[in-house]
Amino acid sequence: MISAARRDTRRAPAVDDWVGNGEAGSQMEYRFCHLDTERRVLRRHEFEAETDAAALEIAWEIFKLTGLPKHGFELWQGVRRVHTENC
Repeated sequence: MISAARRDTRRAPAVDDWVGNGEAGSQMEYRFCHLDTERRVLRRHEFEAETDAAALEIAWEIFKLTGLPKHGFELWQGVRRVHTENC
């Protein structure tokens, strides 16, 4: 048993300290999924961005520049779907 005098009193990290919270300077991981007509994933790209808006801009560039048919895409950040585009 640890005595009260020897207990570690440092604060536990706040959620924002270890999970990207979208503030400028923090990079979050995103996943772009290029979809076919039946909503199956044709290709997946993973990248980092500071905000959802920046990630969506990157996703649009990937979508426009790939030579795959333009049926749609989804943008994910972890388990959260950020955007769905149906063409």
